[in-house]
Amino acid sequence: MKKIRYFFDFIDTQAKWLNKMAGDGFRLVSCRTLTYTFERCSPGEFEYAVEFIADKSCAKANEYKQLLQGFGYRTFEKNINVNFSVGKARWRPWGKGAGQFATAPGTYNHELLIIEKRRGSEPLELHTNMQDMSLCCQTISFSYLRPALLIFAFGIAGMFTLISLPLWSVVILSIIGVALMCSAIKYFSLASKYRKESKIID
Repeated sequence: MKKIRYFFDFIDTQAKWLNKMAGDGFRLVSCRTLTYTFERCSPGEFEYAVEFIADKSCAKANEYKQLLQGFGYRTFEKNINVNFSVGKARWRPWGKGAGQFATAPGTYNHELLIIEKRRGSEPLELHTNMQDMSLCCQTISFSYLRPALLIFAFGIAGMFTLISLPLWSVVILSIIGVALMCSAIKYFSLASKYRKESKIID
């Protein structure tokens, strides 16, 4: 079975949807830019998590993927951008070291890692340290904030006729910008929450 989906909230909402599909008896087989392919399984047999790896270099991302596979997890690389071209390069100011630069082939359009685990007594938790969770959410928040600000800038320029944009495109840009900004605020709030909890534990 094939499903077509795109998630603005590419971590939380996507993970919940994948776990709902697994709960309904569908196991992920593969995923592409906008599609997910499933096969039948026992309801609730598998569980999923989505990890943001766009801040890592290609070598570090592969190393992390191999580590997870060593634990017996299955992994799937997934895109954030809806981009069908090749030979792209992008600067990610929120990345770490070589992870600031993404190329295709490389980490461009491989910003996420979907992790599958057979359900057992222990839940699938990739981060148990509050400080690590805070840093992860902060990085995700910045990844939403940058395109949101760019989109708002284009929309404002269009409103003041600094650039030639039809009204319908300004409206669409505004809706996308608001959706991205909401996600940025959500993950920034989570980062603050985990930071406070980390201080309480310490």
